[in-house]
This record gives sequence, structure tokens and C-alpha cells, in this order.
Amino acid sequence: MRANFGRPLSGIRVVDLTSLLPGGIATRLLADLGAEVVKVEPPGGEAGRHFPPLDDGVSVYYRLTAGGKKVRFLDLKTQKGRAALDRLLTRADVLIHSLRPAAARRLSLAAGDVAARNPRLVQVRIAGFRRSEKAGHDANFLAASGLLDLNRDARGRPVIPRFQIPDVAGGAWPAVAAVLTGLFERERTGRATAVTVSLHEGSLALLSLGAAEYLATGRVASDGALVTEGLHPCYGLYPTKDGRLLAVACIEAKFWAGFCTAIGLPDLVPLQYASGATGRRARRRLAAATRRRTFAEWTRRLESLDVCVTPVAMLAEAVRAELRLEKGRGVFRRGRGGRYEIVPRIR
Repeated sequence: MRANFGRPLSGIRVVDLTSLLPGGIATRLLADLGAEVVKVEPPGGEAGRHFPPLDDGVSVYYRLTAGGKKVRFLDLKTQKGRAALDRLLTRADVLIHSLRPAAARRLSLAAGDVAARNPRLVQVRIAGFRRSEKAGHDANFLAASGLLDLNRDARGRPVIPRFQIPDVAGGAWPAVAAVLTGLFERERTGRATAVTVSLHEGSLALLSLGAAEYLATGRVASDGALVTEGLHPCYGLYPTKDGRLLAVACIEAKFWAGFCTAIGLPDLVPLQYASGATGRRARRRLAAATRRRTFAEWTRRLESLDVCVTPVAMLAEAVRAELRLEKGRGVFRRGRGGRYEIVPRIR
């Protein structure tokens, strides 16, 4: 995470006892903000080192999360390993881990134990199910939170997304927020905090509109969306001449009017939120209009239109476009050895 205000966490030391994605992304972001991150792994390394695909024998996934960190191999099941960890913690500002409570107690890393030894250490624990020690990963939190229920295929069956929503949005980013607010609280009051971030609770928070609708009305008529795809003409996916798709999200009236006018259907402007038979007829006419141009033609045409309509890019197209625009200085940049790194940014 490169920021236009420099590296604000320079001088902050973070000890990272997490493994896999939520903690790995969180501490990678802290490292990119300037923190010195020491990643502690067991002898032989964490499991994520071996996940395919491999690049020079090391997981591409692991390279993404471990970039910018120092790695120490410690066997925390031994007295020697725990003593080495204690030495790291005496010089640290932040401890972030994903140990379940029983494991933390066995290693004398429960919040109270750590605070007794280092009262200025900000502690952030990334948990799965906050009120349970049950193990889980991204798909489990999608399932338990209701997010999977809102992501269904054309036959109405729940489908696991191809990106890790609970891990990143429900875990990594809340963990970064917990670290930053913990450091701010210590600076303001002199007291360090111990916080638990739950991936399950973070995933529940992502329900937002759907949960609010259910709590208010007792039903989820909109499938959790502000505007429902397949119901309102102004929001959905429409085909191009060559079988690609356009994402139309004209929620504001001015964007909807601009889009309808641009495609030669100004009479659809009053039907922005039409439903039922009227909405279906409007969507059919929109689809017929978008099919008149190819994906490439729409891409060029939309550059000059101030409307919320975007060609649906394939992953490879999105990456290549970013590389062309930023010339290696943006989200995708070349790191050591010429390998590309992924660096989320604050501008």
C-alpha cells in the first residue's frame, strides 16, 4: 500500500504470527506503509509456501503475502523458540496472530500474558468464528454469514466466488484498521489495546443492505442489493455484439438518462426502476441496443461518456491495462529479481 504521504509507519515494529491470507495481506499492507514486519514461521515454513502455482519452487500466493517482510523460523513448541519470540516482542510495537485461544494459552500468548510482559504492545488477533474455536477458511465464512446465499448462479444455486471476500474484506482490512487505531490509542492515552477481529463478524458486516432490509421488513426481496440485477433495467449485465458483456450501474438519474440518450433510447429514461413486464421489456430493448456494437467498439465509445457503464474485462485484460497505464509504477510493480508484486495503493 503505497501512499502519497510517504511511509507513515516507519519505526513501527510488527511481529506477525499469522499464516495464509487474512494476516498475510494485513501485515503486507503494514509493511508497505513503512512498518518493519518480522514474520515468524515454523521450521520448514508455513503451509502457504507450497500452494500452487509455484514460481522457482515457491508459491506465487506466498510471494504476494510475504513481500516486504523479514522471516524468522522459530519452533514455538520449544523453550528456545519461545524465548526467541519473547526477545522479538520486547522490541515490538504490534503483535498480530491468528492463534485460537487454547493454542495461545499453551504458548503463553493469551492477551493477558502478553500484556503483563509488554504493556505497550498493541495486540490484534485474527479469529475465525469469534465465539467458537472451530477452524474455518474463506468458503466457511461465506457459508455461515449468508454471503454465499446472495451469490447464486442462473439456476439459483449458491456459487463460491473466485476471490476471497471474507479473508480480505472481512479480515485483512479490519485487522489493519485495528492495528492503526491501536497505535493511535496508545499514542493518545499511553495504554495498549488487545483486539480480536473475527472473519465471521467481518463477513456479516458485508451484508449491509440485505441485512438492513431483513431487519426492517422481515424479508430479503432485493437479494441484498441496493438495486437488483435482473429486476431494474438500470442495473445489470448486457451483451455486446461479439458475446461479451457491459456492466450497467446507472443508479443516479443523470447517469441513466445519459446512457439511454447515448444508445438512442431516450424513452426508457422514465423506466429506470421499472419492474415486472415493463421492466422486462425495457431490459430486452437495452440488450438489443448493446448488441449493435462489439466489446471493442463499446470500450472506445464509453471513454467519452460520463455514465456508469463499464465493459466487463477478463482478468488478463484488466492486468495488462493497468500495466500499460502505470508502466510498472502502480498496483503491479516489478520487485526484486524482476518479479511483479501487487501493491494496493492509497493515492
